Amino acid sequence: NGATSAELLIDSVGVEHHGKYHVIVTNAGGSLRSEYVYLTVTNAPQTITFPELPDLGYRSYPVLLTATASSQLPVIFTLVSGPATLNGNELTLTGTGTVTVRASQAGNSIYLAAPEVERSFIVEPGDATVVLDNLMATYDGTPHVVTATTYPESELAVTFTYNGSSTPPIDAGIYSVIATITDPNYHGSATGTL
Repeated sequence: NGATSAELLIDSVGVEHHGKYHVIVTNAGGSLRSEYVYLTVTNAPQTITFPELPDLGYRSYPVLLTATASSQLPVIFTLVSGPATLNGNELTLTGTGTVTVRASQAGNSIYLAAPEVERSFIVEPGDATVVLDNLMATYDGTPHVVTATTYPESELAVTFTYNGSSTPPIDAGIYSVIATITDPNYHGSATGTL
C-alpha cells in the first residue's frame, strides 16, 4: 500500500509480506488495475552440522556434544537409545553398548525445521589400572588374601587367582597372583607375587 514507483522492492522479505498484490496504473487517459500477483513467502531452510562421534572407552565424566545449525539457532540434543543419560549437551555414559543421539532444530518464524541428524557410537569397556596390596604375609594357618585398588574408579569388582587357583593360600610359599577386573564397564589386570 502506498508504493508509487515503477518497481516494488521489498527488503528482507518476511512472512508478513505474504499475500496478493496488484498495481493501479494511472495517466491522463485514466486508470487501469492489474491482475493480482501472489507472493508466497515460506521460511528459509536450514541444516544441522553434527560431526560423527567416535567410539569411546567407558568413562565416568560427561561427553560434551556439539552441533550447529546453519541458521545459528540453538540445536537440541535427544538421547534416542543406549546406555547413557543426557542433560543439555552433556552425555553421561552409564554402561557399554551402542548409543544413538539426535540433533534437532525446530525452526522459527524465519526458518523451517532442520532435518534431524542422528549419530551413533559404541561405548567399549574403559581401561582401568589395578594395584595389588597385601603381597606379604606370615604363615598362621589361615588363608591370606591379596587385595587391590582400582583406578579411575575405586572398588571395581576384581577376581584373584593364586598359582591358577581362586582359593587363597594357607601354606607358606611363593604364589603367582593375577588380579582381573570383572566390572562390565572396565577391563584391566595386574600380576604380582605373594
